[in-house]
Amino acid sequence: MTTYSEFPPPGGGTGAGGSSAVESPSDRLLRLGPEATLEHLAHGRPKPGLRSASRRAASLGSALTPQPVDGPLPEDREAAVDEAPASEGEQTAPRKGRILAIDAARGLAFLGMVAVHTLPALTPDRQSASLEWTLFAGHAAALFALLAGVSLAFSTGGSRGLSRERAASARTAVLVRALVIFLIGLTISLAPLQHESILIYYGAMFLMAVPFLRARVPVLLGAAAAVMAGMPFAMQAAVPFAARMPDNPTFADLARDPAGCLLHLLLTGVYPAASWMAFVLVGLAIGRLDLRARGAGAWLFVSGAVVALLAHAASMSWLLRFGGYDAIAGATPGMSESEIDDVIVFGPNVHLPTTTPAWLVIDGPHTNTPFALAFSLGLAVAAVGLFLAVADRFPAVFRLLAFMGSMTLTLYTSHLLLMTVIPWASAPQLCYWLQVLGALVFASAWMNALGRGPLEAVVTFLAKGSSRIVDRLGARRRQGRAAARRRLRRGGD
Repeated sequence: MTTYSEFPPPGGGTGAGGSSAVESPSDRLLRLGPEATLEHLAHGRPKPGLRSASRRAASLGSALTPQPVDGPLPEDREAAVDEAPASEGEQTAPRKGRILAIDAARGLAFLGMVAVHTLPALTPDRQSASLEWTLFAGHAAALFALLAGVSLAFSTGGSRGLSRERAASARTAVLVRALVIFLIGLTISLAPLQHESILIYYGAMFLMAVPFLRARVPVLLGAAAAVMAGMPFAMQAAVPFAARMPDNPTFADLARDPAGCLLHLLLTGVYPAASWMAFVLVGLAIGRLDLRARGAGAWLFVSGAVVALLAHAASMSWLLRFGGYDAIAGATPGMSESEIDDVIVFGPNVHLPTTTPAWLVIDGPHTNTPFALAFSLGLAVAAVGLFLAVADRFPAVFRLLAFMGSMTLTLYTSHLLLMTVIPWASAPQLCYWLQVLGALVFASAWMNALGRGPLEAVVTFLAKGSSRIVDRLGARRRQGRAAARRRLRRGGD
């Protein structure tokens, strides 16, 4: 049975390159670094100071290891964290664990996107937005993007950050992951999808995140703030130049108009990657924090709630008290008040109108204004914080969400394809709950039997394979440099 915590056997086993447990002195030199003397290397022993550092790192690793609790699947308390080794001198493989709350939050995002695609946007009397639309429209996808950033942080060192030694292989893995997700998105777009897919945008966000993998938390948060403040204006400036693109561009569209596809992907699409990078950057910052620390969840919840409340209050005040709504109506005579209200509540049909900058003060779903981005970001951060704060108190409930959250790429892709063949419009409630039940049964059965979801396994295999190749090439370069230094020393003697 696959559980939420996976640890390597004591002693570490083979490394990324598949080397055996027997090491040559030169291999130990590369592994232990310059602090090890030739005498100690010859006997396979590190210097005492290095051994003490290794013990301290091992002690830290054991402190982060979740302790079992009563009940089934006690290990399921942790979320996919592949952290980098603390130092080159550590002899054990990096530990892996899973934070239940993160997988559960990803499961919530998946359910929210299914709800937006399946359930009615209007109440039965058709007078206002439905509850599920209000809760999830735009916000569920933002939570997805935020958690993408968290996952990137986890896979590139977690709270310890990404070391310079691992930077090349980690960036390669992220680049390959971005490309594979992008190709999956283009491939499923060949089907007559009923809804916009986030996958091609998701791949672009991963690609754009590569330069930020070693950035510190203040830099990440500052970059996110700059993106939220500036990219909506770039979006509006790009609208007049945007080519008419299908909701889900295909390989043919990319070949026919690559520049138009790029503009659509970055600025004018439903999930513009340049603007939505704000969610990924904040997710990266969250993933660099110690999420197991006491009070981390509560702090994130309060911070996110304050950001969401301030963004929504500022938007409504500007619209209703400081003339924003009147400026929109005056500059857009071709739209009635009800049509303007529809854009504010449900988002634009294609692009946000560009008749006045006042449109940028609304915070409706997929309007991608500064206020909309900040509102969705605050709600996403608050959701992650809430889940971190309470998931361990109700593990049975959150584990159900976590099963689905562990393979959202597979489930989301299946959902989009399924919606092309089922008559969901005639019975939306039934269709929704059947999809939820099917996703839960499939995810729990697959995870317990085989582990990673099928698409997740493909992406991970390709990303880790490319990372290992880069690691091996780097090791060979280091070995060559070490050999060259030895020859120079012998020549000097």
